[in-house]
Amino acid sequence: MKKLIVLFIVVMGCSTPKPNSSAPTLKRQLTKTELLNKIKGGWAGQVIGVTYGGPTEFRYNGTMINDYVPIEWYD
Repeated sequence: MKKLIVLFIVVMGCSTPKPNSSAPTLKRQLTKTELLNKIKGGWAGQVIGVTYGGPTEFRYNGTMINDYVPIEWYD
């Protein structure tokens, strides 16, 4: 019985629903300034992430850093 339930869940999970053609497609338009602002924000996030991860890189492979481990952060 369990195998039948698991098989049913797998089959239902793999099937995709048919798209509803009556649903309107939503489009959003950005100005060039807004797009540039979002791109700059993405780059800033990448730089901050790399800077923050530098001191801990390759020290905690495969594990999470615990809360009691202080991470060095320089101004």
